[in-house]
This record gives sequence, structure tokens and C-alpha cells, in this order.
Amino acid sequence: MGQTARLSSDVLKIHELLQADALGDLGFANLYEYRNRTLNLRAYQAEESWPVINATLIHDIDAQRMLLGRNPVRVSAKPIRSASWNPYRDPGAFTGWVEFEAGWCSACSARLSR
Repeated sequence: MGQTARLSSDVLKIHELLQADALGDLGFANLYEYRNRTLNLRAYQAEESWPVINATLIHDIDAQRMLLGRNPVRVSAKPIRSASWNPYRDPGAFTGWVEFEAGWCSACSARLSR
């Protein structure tokens, strides 16, 4: 439960504002996730496939599903491969966008670092 982004205080506050219609008619959001997982990085974590997606972004997309009440239908992402700080087998950073049902779009960037 500690990694469930939909239960974080900022997501719950945004949800409250959306439910109260205090933010108006939204059609776009920008999501940036920064997470330092390398502090106690275990060997298996360094070998997991696409950690920036599987360990980070998946929780953020789930939070957006809750906020929007819609599911993602299309994702476009570009990995950032040449980062010297990346201890992972696969890229530890990417940028892209997620399109949800009814055309709602979210730009997203995520980075796992030291």
C-alpha cells in the first residue's frame, strides 16, 4: 500500500478538487516522477526489466485512472539511454505521453536515479 500513488496526499487533494469541480474542464496534465530507488539498490533490482515503468510509472498511471475515471488507450514513450548515472540494465528515465479514453492526454516523464 505504501507505493500506491492514488493514496498519496497530493493525489487525494487533486481528486477532492476534481470532485468539487473546482478545477474547471481539464483536458491535459503534466506528470513528472522522480524517485531515488538506488539508495539501497539490490542486485535483483538492477536486473529488473524497465524499472522506470514497472516500479514507478505504473503507480502514477493508476492514480490518473482514479482521478479521470478513464483507462489508458495509447502510450508513446522514448527512453533516455545514455545517462551515465543509470545503474539499471534498461533505461532509468523516459519521456512520453499517455492518452486516456475520451481523448484526455497526459505528458509524463520519469526518472530513477542515484
